[in-house]
Amino acid sequence: MAYIFIDESGDLGFDFRKRKTSRYFVMAMLYSERKEPIERIVRKIFREFRQTGRKRSGELHAFRESDQTRRKVFNLINRLDVSVFNICVDKKKIRNEMRKDVHHLYNNIALQLLEKVIVAQKILAGEKAFVIADRHETSREINTKFVDCLKSYSESMFNVKIHIDVRPSYTEKGLQIADFISWASYQKYENENDEFFVMIREKIIYEGALNDLRNPAMQNPMSLNTW
Repeated sequence: MAYIFIDESGDLGFDFRKRKTSRYFVMAMLYSERKEPIERIVRKIFREFRQTGRKRSGELHAFRESDQTRRKVFNLINRLDVSVFNICVDKKKIRNEMRKDVHHLYNNIALQLLEKVIVAQKILAGEKAFVIADRHETSREINTKFVDCLKSYSESMFNVKIHIDVRPSYTEKGLQIADFISWASYQKYENENDEFFVMIREKIIYEGALNDLRNPAMQNPMSLNTW
C-alpha cells in the first residue's frame, strides 16, 4: 500500500509589491507504506500538550508551533520509514504567461512531483496508491480538475491507478506532518533558515525545481525554459 500526503508552503501570488507575497513556493509529498506511524506523531504531541495543561485545538501547524515542539516533531519524523519529495519554485523566474493561470501551474508542480514519487518508490501498475492533498481551494471545480489531472497522468504514463482525496488538514494527521515538511523547506529558501530542514535531510529523496508544464490535457503544452 502506498500513501502520499501533499502540502505546500508559500503562495502563488506574483505581486511582489505586497509584503506578504512570498518569493518561493514549496510543494512537498510525504510517502509512506503505512499511515499509522505518521498519525502517532500527532497523537503523541497532543498527549504531551494535555499532560502539561496546554490547551490546543486538534490540529498541528508548523508555523504556529514553538521551536521546541517543531524539534520534537522533526525528531519523530526522522525515526519513520518515510520518503520526502520537494519542489521549490522561485516565482521570480516564472515567465509572465505562466503567471496567468496559477491553478494550472499548481497542478503541474504536483504532476512533476508525483512522477518523481512513482518512479523512485517503484509504485507498480495495479498497485493501490492513495494520494491525500491539503484542500487549499474551496472551489469544487478547481479541486476536481486537480484530481482528474493527477489521475489521468499517472494512469496514462505509468498505468498506476491512484485514489485521490482533497481534505482540510484538520481531518487528516498525515497532512499535518506533511505541513511540517513543506514548512521546513520553505524556511530554508524564503528565510535562509535550514535548522529544521537538516533534521530530516536523510529522508529527502528528491529536492528540485520546476522543470516544465506537463498537463497531458493540454494539446500544446508550454515549457518553462527559464530554469
